Amino acid sequence: MSSLTLDAASAGPHDLDQWQRGCEAACEEALTWPVWKTTASGARVSSGFISGTRIRSMFWVQELPAEKEARVKSLIFPLAEVGRNAPQWDATFQGADVVATDSPLPDGVELVKWRFKASPLSKRDLLYLLAWRPLTSGAAGGIALYPSVESYPDTSVRGETGKRVRAYNMYPSCDRITHLADGRIQICHLITSRLGGCVPDYVYNTAFAPSVRSNYAHEAEAFHTHVLR
Repeated sequence: MSSLTLDAASAGPHDLDQWQRGCEAACEEALTWPVWKTTASGARVSSGFISGTRIRSMFWVQELPAEKEARVKSLIFPLAEVGRNAPQWDATFQGADVVATDSPLPDGVELVKWRFKASPLSKRDLLYLLAWRPLTSGAAGGIALYPSVESYPDTSVRGETGKRVRAYNMYPSCDRITHLADGRIQICHLITSRLGGCVPDYVYNTAFAPSVRSNYAHEAEAFHTHVLR
């Protein structure tokens, strides 16, 4: 599998292979964080700082029957299916598109423009690579990576659009599916965000953290319900 060189937008490794290895390790670290809330379906929500980072990461983890693995993966990749279903669990979602590039991306990689609400702030846009990959260990499951890019060759998508503000998926940001010994699958959803605009990282880390955690608790429960529907 060929890797991709990343720019500095996500403040992580500049190589997609290294990004993946770091995200897989970050999921293991996040599993050790104190649980802030356990939802009705058993999802655990927490937040913290992955080693070496300065922006608070948000995290939820939950288990589902193994026969739902294909369903879960389809809600993570490709974007076409994600976009049709995201409103069922993400109350901030406003739309998403795959951005065409003149030069083809590797299999399993899409360039995505994602739009979301950040009320009472201005609406936000993300530009990032969506990459689905097998786990580095070779074990069953897989991982979706979401590194933001400042721009991308062969496209004109960059910066702010009208009154919308550019936000970023920072390192680490991923969804990981693993198989447990009891026969279930486990989904780790780990996202590190820079809201951009007038919101410095230290404000997001402190003042914004309670409301973002609450959103993640709602999302985790809604995701569980949607998968089992």
